Amino acid sequence: MLDQDKRRFEAHDVYNIDLALHLLKQSGGKPQELSSAIVTNDFTQGEEGRIVVITGPNRGGKTTLLQAIGLAQIMMQVGLYVPAREAAMSICDNILTHYPALEKLEKGTGRFGEEAQRIESLFKSATRHSLILLNESLSSTSGGESLYLSQDIVRVLRMLGTRAVYATHLHGLAASVGELNRDTRGDSKVLSMVALIEADDEPEEPDSSRTGKPVKIKPTFRIVPGPPEGHSYAIDLAYRYGISKDQLIETLEQRGELVASS
Repeated sequence: MLDQDKRRFEAHDVYNIDLALHLLKQSGGKPQELSSAIVTNDFTQGEEGRIVVITGPNRGGKTTLLQAIGLAQIMMQVGLYVPAREAAMSICDNILTHYPALEKLEKGTGRFGEEAQRIESLFKSATRHSLILLNESLSSTSGGESLYLSQDIVRVLRMLGTRAVYATHLHGLAASVGELNRDTRGDSKVLSMVALIEADDEPEEPDSSRTGKPVKIKPTFRIVPGPPEGHSYAIDLAYRYGISKDQLIETLEQRGELVASS
């Protein structure tokens, strides 16, 4: 347990205890099966970087690691063992989260308005000794606006000097960490981490974005320091869930619902 002013989180082989308990229940209470099912990660916040932007493919483990960090911090502060091989953490005064939420129609603000209100509320409580966890924040507006607003939020987090983790598909945000560190005053450095993938097989075509065929990828759930890859493999995800263009057309053709071409 570290002094609050160090604003540090260091954990080796940390894992999401909530996921572990879920898998343990699925296995019928056989803990020996968890060692092959749970992927652990190393995660550090400190002088080398206190604001971490995590990018990577859909279902690549970004949110799972984000949750693992928050749960580990809570468990340490209430005196429980931490789900990691070893860890050292500073006490924080608040754990503040911003996750996607259902739109509340009665508020009349729309999804983006609701997101904005929660971000405003978050900053009314945040200090340099807080831990802030952002998951796909500001994804309810256009890509350009989302990137612009997210960069500004990270700039303010840097000026505040707090610890934060931002899991996002905004690869441009992760790509701009050098600029954010250079042009914004503050002592919370911003760094990029990326969820790694590996190819199951060679893709049938070299450029799936032009052919519509999926690049066959497999998430490793390993998240390491590094620049963003620049894409989230949406085509592959669409094929997995049966919602690619070809699959949807086939579904409609089977039902005889497609309008005949004129």
